[in-house]
Amino acid sequence: MSMLPYVRYLIRAGRNRARKEAEKAPLNSLFPLKKRHGLEMESAIKTVVTQFITSARGKDSLGAKNFQKLVQSQLGNIMSDTDSSSAVKEMMHGLDDNQDGKVSFQEYMNLVGYLATSLSERKTGTQNSAAN
Repeated sequence: MSMLPYVRYLIRAGRNRARKEAEKAPLNSLFPLKKRHGLEMESAIKTVVTQFITSARGKDSLGAKNFQKLVQSQLGNIMSDTDSSSAVKEMMHGLDDNQDGKVSFQEYMNLVGYLATSLSERKTGTQNSAAN
């Protein structure tokens, strides 16, 4: 049984809950990054979510200007051409599945997944093939 529908539900529910909480509390209180041994992955996930929420300024998607700022400030060390606005616009267009001119959280997560896969392939020296 696939966990994907359940994960999507959790993301949707969490996003709605986070949006309601964001109206009441400062952002850093929503996702306190406690330094506990062995929870690096948890902290990384919270950081990815927090960066999106902060960049989207409480909205459910990123406009072109906020997406460009996010890419330039947070992804410049693992991506090339982040200083080129035309390259970032082209990337945004490629991520924008529903062609609404914005990057939703799910579209943003597609970018994060692509980057994670690319980093993994670089570190292991492998590439996914169509046969996998």
